[in-house]
Amino acid sequence: MSLAKGVQQYVKAYEKAVEMLNLYPDADAPELLALHKSLGEECIKFVELTGLNWNQCGNLGRHLTFLKHYLDRNDKESCQSDIRDIVFWDLPTALRNLSEVADEYQHYDQRLKDGVAPLINGAHYDSAMRKIFVILTDRLRRAFGVTEEIDGEELVNLVFGKGGKIPVALDEPRKQAMRNLVSGFYGVYRNRIAHNDIEPGLAQTKAIMEMANTIILDIEAISTASVAQA
Repeated sequence: MSLAKGVQQYVKAYEKAVEMLNLYPDADAPELLALHKSLGEECIKFVELTGLNWNQCGNLGRHLTFLKHYLDRNDKESCQSDIRDIVFWDLPTALRNLSEVADEYQHYDQRLKDGVAPLINGAHYDSAMRKIFVILTDRLRRAFGVTEEIDGEELVNLVFGKGGKIPVALDEPRKQAMRNLVSGFYGVYRNRIAHNDIEPGLAQTKAIMEMANTIILDIEAISTASVAQA
């Protein structure tokens, strides 16, 4: 999700909300229900596109629910405050939080961010998890000049295994610790997704992406030091 696309969708939702607020005094309940339907659709698109959750949008979900509840009963007076709150509180709150979400991945490795963040924002968590390990494997191969089509523990052992031929700027204890860390990361998380019908959630996917980012940054630092030491 780009910030520009998120803002564009926000504007669509906000314009619908303002239209409903302006027409509210003179429109009857069926007319307002039609406007509410359009507003709700634009708000759902906004939340899905940006990856925000509803509690990051003030009380938007609750106010939309109350609007429909009372308008279905032809009671527009009982929910007039709800559309005002949507315009003056809920959607502005969502816009403020949108800028924070857009910056959420700024500390990530660029390739990891470009490859995985759009999948997370689109709630494609299983695809995001798989992509994380594809990128990690590629970076590990590139960093240490591995040309073989290997990955997972075999790749990790080639780079960080004891007595390996690839020069790595780590003493044996730290080299073994790195081997254990990266091998375990593959073994626990990638294999769980690859061999089981498990649907990861947002929190788990973000945590795995954060760990992968840390490993990638370490790999790059070790690779740079190894070249300088050679």
